Amino acid sequence: VNGTVPSQTITVQGTASIPATPTIAKITIGVTSFNEDVTVAQSENAEKMAQVFQALEKLEIAKEKIKTIS
Repeated sequence: VNGTVPSQTITVQGTASIPATPTIAKITIGVTSFNEDVTVAQSENAEKMAQVFQALEKLEIAKEKIKTIS
């Protein structure tokens, strides 16, 4: 009781880890363009999204694994 362990006590400590590859990642990415001409803004957004898809492709993320919403 005074900081000592009684003689009939078993004390156990331990840690464990299991390395695993993640199977799912969820991210949200958005692009925004401002322009008085809506056609120019849409074109700028399309270019920005193409860059996003290129970056994902470089990370070896298959297109069929990507979902988009508008």
